[in-house]
Amino acid sequence: MKKIMISLLTVIMTMSICVCGNDTNTSSKESTAKSSASASNDSSNKKELIYDSTEDFDYSEVDDGVIITYFNNHDYVEYNKIIVPSEIDGKKVVGIGDDKRDYYVFGAVFGNCEVVIPDTVTYIGDYAFTGAKGLVKLSGGENCKKIGEYTFMNCVNLAEVTFLDNVTDLADNAFAGCTKWKSLH
Repeated sequence: MKKIMISLLTVIMTMSICVCGNDTNTSSKESTAKSSASASNDSSNKKELIYDSTEDFDYSEVDDGVIITYFNNHDYVEYNKIIVPSEIDGKKVVGIGDDKRDYYVFGAVFGNCEVVIPDTVTYIGDYAFTGAKGLVKLSGGENCKKIGEYTFMNCVNLAEVTFLDNVTDLADNAFAGCTKWKSLH
């Protein structure tokens, strides 16, 4: 009888360890966003994120559309690429950050991440990417005309902004503390 009880307890303990070790629950961020593993980096757990839910970020309405005011990455997830939508709730995304407020919209970008800005965006506000240590590339944004004060401050890994030639109003201090940027440019 003792042997049966010990065997039964061993099986129960083994099953509970297996169940606990294989958590199949995903965070609400990953389940509400369209995400897929990066084909070029199969060995990592990084994801490509395409926003399709208002749960992933905060935004404010303005006269000509909406502006993204905050990137909700409270779980510190590392993404290879974040693709910002061109439209939210039927309104065009026209800006990243609010020129009237100084805070970090995309400060929670981790890993080695490219952020793709939609061509509907005409400006990136003050401090919008400040402290985004994982930001390595900013692309898209072909109609972006303004980049504000300290927009990329301390983005130490930022190496490339593909649409800078189109920007007509670039703050002198937009790249303050961007050590990699300054060494390349």
